[in-house]
Formats: sequence, structure tokens, C-alpha cells
Amino acid sequence: MKRTAVVIIFLGLTLPVFLVVAHSSEVSLWTQSATQPWLTEILQEFTEETGITVESKGIGWGVEELYVAYAAGVMPDLFTHGTAALGALAEQGLMAPLDDIVQKWDFTKDIIPVVYDIARYKGQLVGMAWYGLTIESLVYHTEVFEEVGLSKDQPPESWDDLVTYGRKLTLRNPDGTLLRSGLHVADTSHSPSGWFRTFTLQCGLDPFGEELASITLLDDRIVSAVTFYVDLINTHRINDRGFAGTFLNRSSAMRKDSIAPFRRYPDEAPYLRVALLPYKEVPVVHIIGDFMSLASSSKNRDSALQLFEYIMHPDRQYRINHAQGFLPIFTRGIRWDWVREIPASHEFITLAMEHGYAATPHPQFFELRDMQNRIMRTALDGKNAPRVVLQEENDAFLALMRKR
Repeated sequence: MKRTAVVIIFLGLTLPVFLVVAHSSEVSLWTQSATQPWLTEILQEFTEETGITVESKGIGWGVEELYVAYAAGVMPDLFTHGTAALGALAEQGLMAPLDDIVQKWDFTKDIIPVVYDIARYKGQLVGMAWYGLTIESLVYHTEVFEEVGLSKDQPPESWDDLVTYGRKLTLRNPDGTLLRSGLHVADTSHSPSGWFRTFTLQCGLDPFGEELASITLLDDRIVSAVTFYVDLINTHRINDRGFAGTFLNRSSAMRKDSIAPFRRYPDEAPYLRVALLPYKEVPVVHIIGDFMSLASSSKNRDSALQLFEYIMHPDRQYRINHAQGFLPIFTRGIRWDWVREIPASHEFITLAMEHGYAATPHPQFFELRDMQNRIMRTALDGKNAPRVVLQEENDAFLALMRKR
């Protein structure tokens, strides 16, 4: 009898302790930033403050690794990724809804409203921009403006202005080779698809929105966007294909850009200014931000949410944004010392609050982006008019839309 009593007492003392430890002592995070010193430091501080250990694992920018983990039942508690993949991951059910959770954070009301749109899918918040924002608008070089007789205080406002300014700012050798682009209209990598989205948005159509499923590529807004892109290079010649002008050597007068050149070229920064990107119908400041999500199959949900909130807190975001070079998601970020050191930061944040737009996440983002790139490059070749190029891609586009 005494032996039995000892066993009962032992179980009574140890079992509850074991359950507490198993419930709250660890959380897993998969991220492309696993080796970043700033993240390692923050995770260590979290463990010291809470007693919760964090297993951090590095992953790539593809989606297959997460798909395999989900199918095998070994998903992490938290993971990060880029906005391009959000639609596909959310469509497959990998991400838990966050609306009710985020609303409980005491700093929620200070988040710039458009930030929520970055990772909202089918009406539900499924992620948060976790190390700041890329806010794209017009950046221009004031000394180059003055050099050609343009006022540094009057940037272009419309598409027509953009053409007029761009042609005046473009500089060529007598033999026609380009020395300075009036506007850096890139045709490399995924840049053509970026211009496709920007110009389409400015014509009043979200290139990844629900309306896309009910139209064809011959919609006038899409035709107008592609035609304008082609004309900027082929007709107005404000940039040449393959020419990569920069502010560093003043081989570019205007760019669709973010805060990066202000940080990258400190000697030129005093001569750079930010303005609303010239538009046709709708003023748009495009916003993106890599996101963090809670896995729908998280096994340590409470600990994961504790870490999520810890990372998203303004105290940590201040350090993360500064280290990564992105702009804060908080309105209070305008007052942060490192933000104030770059006056353009205030302009970007203000533009984001007034005209910020985050393109709708789409499960076929990668396929659509490839198609947009192909359309823009084929149209630039000039063998067929933009409308003809769009017509040739239309059947493939409609088939892609039916997948959703």
C-alpha cells in the first residue's frame, strides 16, 4: 500500500509540471531571415523574457517546402514569406485567420491601415508585414531637373507630364547612345510585370483582383497600360532596353523607387525628392511587405502567438526596420530618430497613408506575373501592336483564370 501511495504522489507531482512545460516551452519559426543577426538577437531576448525556446529554421522563397511540410503534418508554428506567394499559400489552407488575434494587440490602432491589405485573402487577415514596408512612388533628381530648366518643386503629375519631362531629361550622345534616362523604365527580370501592374492600377483595374476573372486581356485599361509602357521606350525613347541608369552617376533622372536610393547613395540623397507617381486615372502608391503567418496547423499556438506579438511590437519593429532598410508599418514610425534622419521617409509614409494600395493576393500570382512579363517584352519587340499581343495571350489568360 505504501508503494502504491508513493507512485501516486510521484505522478501527482510530476505530471502537471510536464504538461505545463510541453505546452509553453517551445515554438518553431521557419523564415528566410533565420541567419540574420538582428533576428537571432530578438529571439534570444524573447526566450530570456518568457522561457519559451524558439527553433528557427531557414527556408527559401519557393512554396514547395511548405506544401510538403503541410501534407506531412510537420508545419512550423510560424513562417514568413513574400507577398508573391501569399495567395497560393492561403488558397491551400496553410494560414490561420488573424483578425481577432491582431485586434487584441495594444499597438494595433497605430498600424497604417493599408498594411492590413497586404496579407488579406478573401476577406480574412492571414499575415502581417513583419519587417517593414517597401513603398514605391516617384523619386527624382532635383539637380538634373534644374539642369534642363525644370523646377525641382514641380514634378510631373500626369502621364502626359511624364512623357514631356522624360523626353526633356533624357540625354544622348550625338550617335544616339543613351547617357541618361529620363525615366528608368526597366525591361529586365520581373520589372516589366511591375510596370504592367502599376499602369493597370492607374487605369482603375487591380491586375489581381476579383474583376480580373470576368474580363479579357483586351479590356481597354489593360491595353492602355501596355501601350503606354511600350511607347515610353519605343516611341518617346526616355529609356533604352537594357539601360540601367542610376542616381549614383546621374544616369537616371526619375525612377519608380522606394527609400532604397536615399540610403544607398548618401552623397546624392540631398538632391533626391519623392512625389506621387504620375498617373492616368487613379493615384496609386504601391506597397508590399514580406509577411509572417501563424500556421493553421500550429501545435504550439499560444506560444506562437506570444512570439508573433513580440516580434510585431514597435520596440522590435524599430530595430528590424532599421536593420533591413524598410519603412515602418506604424504611424509613430515617422517620429523614430533613424526615420527622421531621412526626410524622404516622411514623404513615403504620408503618400502611403493617402494613396497606398496593396495588390490583391492571387493564387496564380507566379503564372500571371510570367504572363505579364511575356506580354510586355513581346510588345516591346514591336512586331505586333500591344492589342494583338494581348489577343494572342488571351486564351491562356482565360484558362488561368478558370483555375481559381
